[in-house]
Amino acid sequence: MTRPEVQHALYEVDSEMERLASGVAGKARIVATADHGLLDPPAGGRHTLRPNRQLAPLLRFPPSGDARVMYLHTRDWAAERVRRLFERRFEDRFIIITVDEAESLELFGPGQLSPMARERMGDLIAISSGADMIEYNAARGVGKTVQLNSHHSGLTLEEMRIPLVIV
Repeated sequence: MTRPEVQHALYEVDSEMERLASGVAGKARIVATADHGLLDPPAGGRHTLRPNRQLAPLLRFPPSGDARVMYLHTRDWAAERVRRLFERRFEDRFIIITVDEAESLELFGPGQLSPMARERMGDLIAISSGADMIEYNAARGVGKTVQLNSHHSGLTLEEMRIPLVIV
């Protein structure tokens, strides 16, 4: 979030929060929270995954999720092959885990995943280990994917901590 317009917007929010706090002058409390953090991908950290002869036959459906957490619906016999393909291509930039492992680690909250959540997540989850992002793009050509400057959903502290301010 190094873009000047983002920094300017944050200064405006901070200024308005100060104005609001002064206006209530101890008669009330102000509680502010936010979504988790965003990270800008580094140079070379934007990856595109396209259907190809190696990957497509191994998947039941196209990948889903977002730019930092990709859900992979593999064929019954193909999960280990998909894992190896990802590890070979992306090395340690993405952590590949099963949905059972994610549930056991409580990455999506405490307790068991609902059957609907489990179905949507598929069999394997590719999670960015840093600021890298990955996008599935079945189409060819410029302008087919969204080019956001920052992304969230990874496992870094910056993304998992949720700001809470009480004034």
